[in-house]
Amino acid sequence: MEPTNLTHRDCVWLIGRHPRRVIATISVEGAAVIPLTAFVCPGGDVLVPTGPDRTLSRAAVNRPVRIEFTGAGTHGHGDTDETDDGGWTITGTGLARPLTAADRPAGGAAHAMRDAFEGGIHVLMARLSGYRPAPTPVPAQRTGSPEPLPPETVAVEQRRVWVPVGAATESAKNPGLSGDGCHRTSPGSSGAEQRGQRSGE
Repeated sequence: MEPTNLTHRDCVWLIGRHPRRVIATISVEGAAVIPLTAFVCPGGDVLVPTGPDRTLSRAAVNRPVRIEFTGAGTHGHGDTDETDDGGWTITGTGLARPLTAADRPAGGAAHAMRDAFEGGIHVLMARLSGYRPAPTPVPAQRTGSPEPLPPETVAVEQRRVWVPVGAATESAKNPGLSGDGCHRTSPGSSGAEQRGQRSGE
């Protein structure tokens, strides 16, 4: 199956009604891509807080910025909202302006990062597009219990006896020596030896 293309309206719906934190890749006027934590707002605008570091804002303010981020599900009506059945990737380009304290979303992860909103950029996204990857086919699952081993295999497993490596070596050198180092004779061998001794007498 082919990936599904997403329109601007689709992207806005997936972002939902509450800001969502993402890891976005950001490129200013085609420069090298930088991965940064960002907050995607309802409607598509992207906040990129950088704290006291003004490097990004000096490079990006009043310039076109390209942003890409991925996600799954939707926060359409809150964090307990039902989710869609797969992930998605959204891309957009917009004009950057300085981030202000008034841009900081209320509550949630943004509240925990309130110091980071001392600096950064607010990207006013002009248009969003995206795609949803084709679903990965799930192989057929095994049903029922595994088949039992054949009877002959079970019998071989039951007869298998393990001996220490050293004992096995000694047994190979001296066939009359068992794995525990003691001499063993086969059944009936003692009687045969005794008869041989009497006949020799």
